[in-house]
Amino acid sequence: MSPRLFYCFTALLALPLMTAMQNTASAEDSQAANVCPALNTTELMHDVTVLASDEFAGREPATRGHEKARQYITKRFAEVPLSAFQSTFIHPFEYGSSGRGTNIIGYAKGTQYSSRYIVITAHYDHLGYKGGHIYNGADDNASGVAAMLALAQQLALTPPLHSVIFIATDAEEEGLHGAHAFFRDLPVASSAIALNINIDMVGQGGNRDRLLLIHDGIHSYLKKPLTRLKDTVSSSHLRLGLRNARSQHSALTRSNRENWQQASDYAVFGEKGIPFIHIGSATHNDYHQPTDTVGNIDTGFFTQSAGIAHCVFRALDKALPAHSS
Repeated sequence: MSPRLFYCFTALLALPLMTAMQNTASAEDSQAANVCPALNTTELMHDVTVLASDEFAGREPATRGHEKARQYITKRFAEVPLSAFQSTFIHPFEYGSSGRGTNIIGYAKGTQYSSRYIVITAHYDHLGYKGGHIYNGADDNASGVAAMLALAQQLALTPPLHSVIFIATDAEEEGLHGAHAFFRDLPVASSAIALNINIDMVGQGGNRDRLLLIHDGIHSYLKKPLTRLKDTVSSSHLRLGLRNARSQHSALTRSNRENWQQASDYAVFGEKGIPFIHIGSATHNDYHQPTDTVGNIDTGFFTQSAGIAHCVFRALDKALPAHSS
């Protein structure tokens, strides 16, 4: 058989299999959409594009680009609209010997448990400009801030049971300083905080297309709804994984392992005994590189991740005990 004829024959044999695979992928996407629809809004992609633009120069604290990011997020909080504690969204703080940062904090009232709060965090700072390159931080963490804003807009349309505090935290990259500052100047009693949901790096899943839900491993009422979501939601855009932060070490790349107890702002909530869920991907080739640009955001993965963040919130808004401990 000639090579050309062989390849044609092989292609004909492969057609039914390819069709079956395409149908399976479509069925998976349809199932995922039914259970947890992607949050594909015009604002979602616009927000990540703006925050990761060269104009914002990598959002390093105490730079002009960082100030522009702060102004943009503050404007978006007002547009949602969210309410402000003490008449302002802006909460400046100091850290270390000379560090200065600014958290951006807003809230929305719940319909049933208005005196208990779910805190949603996403850090907006990144690495700035160094070595002649802008570190735009599209995935880390313009994507998380954009997803948080999209979630806030959804909750404005359909108010939640619990009240919700939204925090765009600052100086996370330098040591979770914004989260620590939040607890130094709490707008509500610590005992009124029922849960932290942290969103960090949801714009692409690297080579494995994996999004992780990481729970604190202590509060059993968190695991059941997350397990149900994991078992139900998978699509051709992403694979959803569930991890226990107390296991500490999970493989991220062939040469890198992460201590999930300290990986992002949720760690500070965990130290205070507050239940937490972290939503984010593992590290990938663009992590902390100049290549972490909007061009490397995976739109399908990103919109599905934002939808999963929405589903996680809705599930836990219902599942939280009236007085969690």
